[in-house]
Amino acid sequence: MLDKIYKKLAVLLILTLSIFLVACENESVEPSETYLQQTTQLTTYPAPPPEFKYEFKGNAVTISEYVGEGGKVTIPDKILGSPVTKIKDSAFALNQQVTEVIIQENMKLIGAFAFAGCDNLRRVELPESLKTIGEGAFSVCESLEIVIMSKNVEEIQIAAFRGCKNLDDITLPFGLTKIEESIFENCFALKVISIPEGVEIIKLNAFLNCKSLEEVGLPESLKSISWDAFAGCKSLKSVTLPNEEVFIQEGAFDKGINLKFAE
Repeated sequence: MLDKIYKKLAVLLILTLSIFLVACENESVEPSETYLQQTTQLTTYPAPPPEFKYEFKGNAVTISEYVGEGGKVTIPDKILGSPVTKIKDSAFALNQQVTEVIIQENMKLIGAFAFAGCDNLRRVELPESLKTIGEGAFSVCESLEIVIMSKNVEEIQIAAFRGCKNLDDITLPFGLTKIEESIFENCFALKVISIPEGVEIIKLNAFLNCKSLEEVGLPESLKSISWDAFAGCKSLKSVTLPNEEVFIQEGAFDKGINLKFAE
């Protein structure tokens, strides 16, 4: 009697499982609305500006060449979602149409001779993210009058503003430790310069032939002034040195200039 009961229960269990499995196969599972939203969302970026050629370096972008029509140029902070961190060597060099350059945040390095010989460039605005201005970056930009300098720049390399004959004023950042060779050589209109605290050396030809230079402020951190650093500065009549320990190389100033020490 018990055997018959067990057999009936077994058959009933098998039928129940079969019905359940068929029902599961026929049931369609709809994806949740949240899942659909997550899988169908696409990230879109503004179209890259056509006036620039650029290269990807890892996750960052380098501006390699300017091919635009000139005038006022704004270098963007990002291209296709990646930060623009560098302007390549000679990217704008010898361009005669660019009159103003505004560089947005994320930029860290302006390469060597990046804007050299841009004769009609009058105004440059640099971002707070900028750390390095390369060798000759703005050299022989003869119309350049205004440079809005980043306070966070740590290095301005050799001859960066050499031959900018209409540059009459510039504020140097406090991150500098040296004034490089020929950095403002032949900047004929420059009238006043204040060397920031932290600078220890003013190198060869740094202000050579700045014939309009009338006033120079020197920091207590200064240790030496190199040969011809201020030679040819015909309007510079007097310079106050921070202390008697500053080493002044022969020929650093024109003969006859009045050198005195801070009280």
